[in-house]
Amino acid sequence: MQHPDHYAALGVAPSADLRTIRGAYIAVMRRRHPDLHPKDPAAGDSARTANAAWHVLRDPGRRRAYDRLLAARAPDPLLYGAAGSTRPAQKGGHVAHSRDGERYRRAFHRAAVRAAAVAMSAGSLALLGVAAL
Repeated sequence: MQHPDHYAALGVAPSADLRTIRGAYIAVMRRRHPDLHPKDPAAGDSARTANAAWHVLRDPGRRRAYDRLLAARAPDPLLYGAAGSTRPAQKGGHVAHSRDGERYRRAFHRAAVRAAAVAMSAGSLALLGVAAL
């Protein structure tokens, strides 16, 4: 599912402060509100998009979560060459920005944690056995 770019909808930078975002929201609503442009069907869509952007960006918690979502969507500079390029940075580079890749990373992490726990408990038992001698 593709998420909308709320910053682009309001025409502000991601580093903009709340006052700037609010001003941009008001400007968009003045320009594109459906009550002011009843014959323009695109006005309703742009007003809904601006409302959704304002709803997310005005709340600090929602904005942090949205920024994390944007950061997760951004291509990894270590996996990709030039900024915005979809080609791997080197031959054989692993491009795993997909649901299957995420599932694989989570399963690998769980298996690694389990293996570490088993090795640690085996080492502890060996130390206890040596100490008992």
